[in-house]
Amino acid sequence: MLNEPMMRAVELIAEGQLNKSEIASRVGISRPTLYKWLDNEEFKAEVHSRLHKERVFAEKMIEARLEFAINKLHEIAKDSSNRRVQAQTLQYLVDRALGKPTTRVDLDQVTSTAQGVEGDVLDAELDKWSKDE
Repeated sequence: MLNEPMMRAVELIAEGQLNKSEIASRVGISRPTLYKWLDNEEFKAEVHSRLHKERVFAEKMIEARLEFAINKLHEIAKDSSNRRVQAQTLQYLVDRALGKPTTRVDLDQVTSTAQGVEGDVLDAELDKWSKDE
């Protein structure tokens, strides 16, 4: 079971505002002690649990305000006198809805996989296909 200083360290780590030295100082321990705690399975599990709870809470808050945010972005795109701002806002909305398109095709990767087929394998496949007809 984690003691009170360990739980305080877990809280500070989950908040994500301080570095390890600052956390150790606030809890009243040395940095090596904090690193020992970070190797402790129960401590790590508690940090993970706390971070997961924080993430879930943040996602719920974002979801609760999502419609408002989308409407605001749409208003900016519609009402902005700056055409660049309009275009960027609309592009952002499209990218978020459909996914950002990729513009680069790695031809080296495509050709290297095509070159990986042996000629005799292709001949055997062709012979088999010819016999099936």
